[in-house]
Amino acid sequence: MQVISPDLTREDPGVPPKPGRGDGGRRSSEKRRGVIYTIGLSYVRAGEIWAGTDDGLVQLTQDEGKTWSDVTPPELTPWSKVTHIEASHSDAATAYAAVDRHRLEDYRAHLYRTRDFGKTWQHVPMEYLTEAS
Repeated sequence: MQVISPDLTREDPGVPPKPGRGDGGRRSSEKRRGVIYTIGLSYVRAGEIWAGTDDGLVQLTQDEGKTWSDVTPPELTPWSKVTHIEASHSDAATAYAAVDRHRLEDYRAHLYRTRDFGKTWQHVPMEYLTEAS
């Protein structure tokens, strides 16, 4: 096994907005409790890897893990969970991130899209997905 990254999770996600909910029984003094929850490999560019964490971060490497950039959408906060990342099949700069925010009592579906390697993100309305189906 070869390590290709430092810890990509939040140093300290803080206490959930409603203590005792969503924290898995952990004490607030514990640090680094997040995990990489999803990985998306580029179909277009070798060495490009997207990583999403269960504490609300999106990270990107374009050089097989030598360097990583935090490209998290600004709307994502601690206690958001990036459940899936899908890199575009035709454009290296484009990726999609599905986010679950139930631990923040937000039960809406959240899907984000970037077309510039995570510099900017757009929230994709679910109505658009329903109509496009």
